[in-house]
Amino acid sequence: VTDDGRLLMMGLRLSRRVWTQLAVLAAVTVIALAVMAFGFVKVPALLGIGRYTVTVDLPASGGLYPTSVVTYRGFEIGRVRSVDVADSGVRAVLTLESGTPVPADVTAAVHSRSAVGEQFLELTPRADGTGTATLSDGAVIPAGRASVPADIGKLLDATNIALQAIPPDNRS
Repeated sequence: VTDDGRLLMMGLRLSRRVWTQLAVLAAVTVIALAVMAFGFVKVPALLGIGRYTVTVDLPASGGLYPTSVVTYRGFEIGRVRSVDVADSGVRAVLTLESGTPVPADVTAAVHSRSAVGEQFLELTPRADGTGTATLSDGAVIPAGRASVPADIGKLLDATNIALQAIPPDNRS
């Protein structure tokens, strides 16, 4: 440090202009990191801030997997956190955004999002949606209000059996 309070770096004095440029660079860096952390990485969501947990009892997994998307009326509102085997089927734990009120009286259905079989969970209101009760942390959607797509393997087996029932001379 010099007599007038300036820092010497390897024998060089930094002028007020350089210090201003360094301060601006530091501020831009902090702002860019904040935008990445909150806008892209969504750090609060990773920490569970602004989220709540809902459990869905399903008769089978239907191809649902952890990190599958959860939608409500076509908009993404959360993700599947885990899918575990339960006594009466499968239990999926969802983490949903607190900012989107979802009626407590909803159905849950596993659907295919793409041709490669990416599954997602769609929450759909059963009534007209005018009720005041909403899903809250710890809520459970019972298996009676949940559905999964038909097992494609069983469908193909049934089709194959049906085709084999056709006499060979009538197949052309």
